[in-house]
Amino acid sequence: MNPDSFLLQIHVSYQVVKANIGEITHEESLKQPAPAGNCLNWVLGHLVATRCDFLRGVGGEPVWGKAECAPYARHGEPIQSPSDAKPLEAIWKAYEETQQRIKKTVSALTPSQLAAKSEFSPSNNPNETTGSLLTVFAFHDA
Repeated sequence: MNPDSFLLQIHVSYQVVKANIGEITHEESLKQPAPAGNCLNWVLGHLVATRCDFLRGVGGEPVWGKAECAPYARHGEPIQSPSDAKPLEAIWKAYEETQQRIKKTVSALTPSQLAAKSEFSPSNNPNETTGSLLTVFAFHDA
């Protein structure tokens, strides 16, 4: 995936998230879906956490540190208590900031950086490049 296509995909995903979540309150974001799954607070926090991992992987600066991302990591425990959740407003702020940092970082990638082997691969692809990481991340973000 080339950077322009990736940035378009990330923009569309961003718009969809904003439109679908809308004006949900923090309290509403903590409601657990039945019969299983994670609350909206966890889902949006997970998007921020994976965006931070992506930024680390492409040489950008993450918004949250690894410890802040941990409660929202893949296969994370559902949030059971309001004290375990970040305030939704803080997650939104971090989400907005990741959007800006991703645009800035990806726009600056050179062809040689895109072709370089990636330092990590969420799909465990031993041949992952920074360019192929764009595809994996765009799919996850959507």
